[in-house]
Amino acid sequence: MAILPTIKYPVYLNEDLSLLTNFIDDLQPSKVFVLVDDNTEIHCLPLMSELDIKYKVLKIPSGETHKSLASCEKIWRSLLEEDADRKSLFLNLGGGLIGDLGGFVAGVFKRGMRFIQIPTTLLAQVDAAHGGKTAVNFKGGKNMIGLFYDPLMVWMQTTFLKTLPQREIASGFAEIIKYALIASADLWQMIQGQTPNTITNWEEIIIASARIKYDIVGADPFENGQRKILNFGHTIGHALESYFLKTTSP
Repeated sequence: MAILPTIKYPVYLNEDLSLLTNFIDDLQPSKVFVLVDDNTEIHCLPLMSELDIKYKVLKIPSGETHKSLASCEKIWRSLLEEDADRKSLFLNLGGGLIGDLGGFVAGVFKRGMRFIQIPTTLLAQVDAAHGGKTAVNFKGGKNMIGLFYDPLMVWMQTTFLKTLPQREIASGFAEIIKYALIASADLWQMIQGQTPNTITNWEEIIIASARIKYDIVGADPFENGQRKILNFGHTIGHALESYFLKTTSP
């Protein structure tokens, strides 16, 4: 279903892969690339087997330390070797890291290559894949280099959630709680008394969370005011991530 038909790019949830195939065919891209990490190559890429297009897989290692300019340079080099151009298409198959990094890679390659977000984690489906923010970490700082650059489409499947460890589901559920607290009594009622293990209506919850994100982003797309409310809980979280990036990076 198209869950948010009024925004400037479509957002689909639990649509058949034929829809994505037809969308890509209509674009007539010169080439198609799929960005994965170690985890999504094993667990998620096989679920895309019925995507009836020819594509080249590009891979980076999983983990926050690889959300870096070094990873971008590796991908850009591969794109040049494969003769990618501005008419090529980039598919980001993964969680927030792949979406952020892949969007940034596409956004600056030859001044902007088209891309589609295919979020595979709960956190990415309710938050990270939406809103046009792309970035990489730099000098120990979280998301220090990036740009606002919208995808052509966000294509989501709750089937991907079955590939996740419980810790990743809990992480996404925490973000849903945040959305309920800052913006929606209805969403709060929807999740009241539930845990990630008891929820059966993920589709309904993902839709409600994504709508909150787009309502806020639509009012403040470049984070000059209202959109900053989405940083609730993220500021200290990013500070901790930056600390551990500095202390654990090679």
